[in-house]
Amino acid sequence: LIGRLASAGKILAANKKTNLHTWDDIVKESKRAPIDIGVAGFGTSNHVAAIFLIEATKLAAKPVVAPGSSESVAALLRGDVSIGIFPVDTLRNLVEAKEVRPIVLFTETGKIGYAGVPSAKDIGFPQLMEVTNSQRFVIAPPKLPANIKKTLQDTLVKAMADKNFLALNEKARLGMAPLFGPKFDQLFKDNY
Repeated sequence: LIGRLASAGKILAANKKTNLHTWDDIVKESKRAPIDIGVAGFGTSNHVAAIFLIEATKLAAKPVVAPGSSESVAALLRGDVSIGIFPVDTLRNLVEAKEVRPIVLFTETGKIGYAGVPSAKDIGFPQLMEVTNSQRFVIAPPKLPANIKKTLQDTLVKAMADKNFLALNEKARLGMAPLFGPKFDQLFKDNY
């Protein structure tokens, strides 16, 4: 384990052509017929987030797994699925362009700037907060010599503090959240 470079909260969003504007709308619709939730990648954090959501809320729904983010976003835009779970940074431009409708955040609203969009805690499911985040870890082969691990960590720490990189991150809103050393080791254990 070398470190974490980024962390992205999740968002549940609806196709703009649906009548799904709120969490209550989704619950009502799922009582008429099970609702499909688009996710990218079998076993990914998006897939796991959908499973957690279904289990915690008892929503009549099933994940529809696409091979990757592009395919999952396309399925939502085409209306193949009514809703989908994605990292916030994946959908940010589509939300701002009003191509998709944000319904629920699985991270603190203040962290990402979606005023008025309720969090999982707001709709009564605080256990879904943050646990579904996409974590961007850097790992290396087992038995990596300690001096090489330290060099890698030091290099990444330096890169993550570079003012040009930080300016690019701010402009792109990539959600960089570097974490190294004992704090990262604890985060990894907690996630595991």
